[in-house]
Parts: sequence; C-alpha cells; structure tokens
Amino acid sequence: MDDTSAVVRVTGWRALVLLLVAGAVAVAVVLTLLWAAALLAVLGLVLWLNVGVIPRLAWRLGVSRWVLDLLALVGLCACGWLVGGVNGTTAGAVVWLAGIGAPRAVATRWRRRLRHTPTW
Repeated sequence: MDDTSAVVRVTGWRALVLLLVAGAVAVAVVLTLLWAAALLAVLGLVLWLNVGVIPRLAWRLGVSRWVLDLLALVGLCACGWLVGGVNGTTAGAVVWLAGIGAPRAVATRWRRRLRHTPTW
C-alpha cells in the first residue's frame, strides 16, 4: 500500500521554535496592518484639511495658503518625529506630499493647461 500523504509531526523543542516563529510572524503582520491603517487615517485627515479647512482658514486669516501648507508640513513632521523618530518624520513628509503637495501641484498644472487651451 502506497500512502502518498505524509504527516509531519513536530514535537519537543522544535515545536516550540516553530510556534515562536509563527507567533513572531503573526505579530509582525498585525503591527504592519495597524501602521498602514494609521497612515491611511492620517492621510484622510490631511486630505480633509487640504480641501475643507486650509482654504477657509487662509481666507479668514488673510494669509497665503502656502504658509498654512508649510505649517501643516512642519506639524506632520514634528508629530512623526514624536511617534517614530526618523521613520515617523519621513512618514509625515510622505503623508503631506500625498495629501497636500501632490494635489496642489496637479491642480496648478491643470489650471495652467486649461488657461492656455485654445477655444475654437
């Protein structure tokens, strides 16, 4: 009788090592997902600030919007530094770039392109 299904039994210290490695991988995956969720939440908040709060606040205070954008960059980098050091600062800068910098650059480019589009 040819049994092709093999069962591997791990016992003793090998089972403990396998269990510890599996636990470490599970913890790493959960922490990665938590950090990704936190970054997405902060990105959503920054997008909301970019669309809803910063333009009105700039108009009410009578300052340039760039000043408030740069203050948001400094604030995100400072909070990132407090949370995660250099990696947190980098994450704060990337969130600012994705939530404020890139949308502003794209909007400016579209405005220039539409302004110079010939109307026939």
